[in-house]
Amino acid sequence: MVRYLLGIIISIFTLFSEGTHAANADWMVEYAPHIENTPLKDIIIPGTHDSATYSLEDKFGQNQDLPSKLNALKAVGVGFAITAIAKKWAMAQSRTIFQQLNDGNRYLDLRVIYRMSKNEFYMVHSLYGPSLSSVLRQIVAFASAHPKEIIIIKIGDMRHMPEEKGGGHTNLINQLRKAFEGRLVPKSFGTSVTPKKLWEQKKQIILIYDNPTEAKKYDDVWDESEYMESYWANEDNVEKLNQKLSAHLELRNKDYANKFYVVQSQLTANENTIKNGLNLTLDVPRSLEDMAKMVREKFTEQLSIWKDKNPNIIIVDFSDAQVAGEIIQLNKSEKGVPKSDKKMPDFMAELRSKMTMRVPNKN
Repeated sequence: MVRYLLGIIISIFTLFSEGTHAANADWMVEYAPHIENTPLKDIIIPGTHDSATYSLEDKFGQNQDLPSKLNALKAVGVGFAITAIAKKWAMAQSRTIFQQLNDGNRYLDLRVIYRMSKNEFYMVHSLYGPSLSSVLRQIVAFASAHPKEIIIIKIGDMRHMPEEKGGGHTNLINQLRKAFEGRLVPKSFGTSVTPKKLWEQKKQIILIYDNPTEAKKYDDVWDESEYMESYWANEDNVEKLNQKLSAHLELRNKDYANKFYVVQSQLTANENTIKNGLNLTLDVPRSLEDMAKMVREKFTEQLSIWKDKNPNIIIVDFSDAQVAGEIIQLNKSEKGVPKSDKKMPDFMAELRSKMTMRVPNKN
């Protein structure tokens, strides 16, 4: 307990050292005139894909999928090569969880695994990431400093959860609920809950869990399959990615109108992508970061296409404040623009114009 409280204090200190008033840190409050009475499922929210991969170890998590060519390197014991390559294709973010939230992201994609050697839950994406406890401290620190910023957290992956070793779902959910005690939104509120109601009830975090059986045991743990649609295009080509995302988005208001809807705007490396990336003679992406830059080149254009299709949550790799800000801006509309952005007509100027007498031209 003392260790956990110390961690929160350190995180809060980090929060103030990095700045608590970043441009997008309180965007939900600033956009209140527009979003306070809008169902959460209809607000356009920036988020991050594989959120906790900003720091990866040189050790593979248990039961992780690896392309066959990487497995071949692993089999012959070329550890330094396999981990160096794997990191390039496993690291999807460069900023910490706290920084991502401070940038304006309000959706986190957390992949969890139980690490036997540490007797603790860790983040994972092929390689081990930071511990779950360190990630939770960052979230709690941000939530404490920004009590009206609503955060949606998806817990997934969970490929190694040995119940008999203390790494089962019950212990994981207990750790999550304890960290977010008092802040969790009951699922009885539904996806149409408004920020105004959450602010009134002092609820701030929606916890989505990728296991229906376990989620149904709790009134504040939301089953992903019931409450969220998150479409993965599984493409390594930008044009095909955007085509697939746009096509699926057409189904949003028909088939998924009552769910949270996630647009996964990130490329996925396949075996050929990784293989070609090792060939220095080819002009191809050599990491997920390179692929994220490719997506970024078309991103503003895609947002203009998606904005009127009710995209809800848009997640990317290697997010920053600029990317999050572009997504946040989509919440501006004629029906509810933040006060500071509304252009009020100058009635006095119009009146003066009508009352001004024309002076004849003497020439």
